Amino acid sequence: GYICGSTYSTNSKYSIRLLKQVEPKQKISYSITKDVQIYVGELIREFFQHNLRLPNKLVFYQVDLGNGSFQTVLDHELKAIEGAFQELYGRNQVPRICFILVKRHHNTHFFTWDKISNQAKNIPPGTVIDTDIVSPNGLNF
Repeated sequence: GYICGSTYSTNSKYSIRLLKQVEPKQKISYSITKDVQIYVGELIREFFQHNLRLPNKLVFYQVDLGNGSFQTVLDHELKAIEGAFQELYGRNQVPRICFILVKRHHNTHFFTWDKISNQAKNIPPGTVIDTDIVSPNGLNF
């Protein structure tokens, strides 16, 4: 895996940190959580070096690793990220966080019914389904 961070406030240049992959057992490894805290801290420091200020908003985008990984992110990775904030921001206001978790594997298919041909057809690209199938445990669009 990797962590990528913008080094300029215009989002025009990025810096990347590679994370070592560890096979998860029952819980996420402490070393992965620690690495996340270290690398997020490094990326925030690099942003500061280029902009002479700390970022006030951060967006984290992660691909779902399987069932239950959303809770793993909340329980471990978010705490590691907040640990980096405490180190760098001290008593100052910490940045707002937007955490986007994308589910990669699913078995849900949507179709429209064409009354003329009396057949099911694929939905058009870009269609957003936002009722009755979203998770009750998070903020979904």
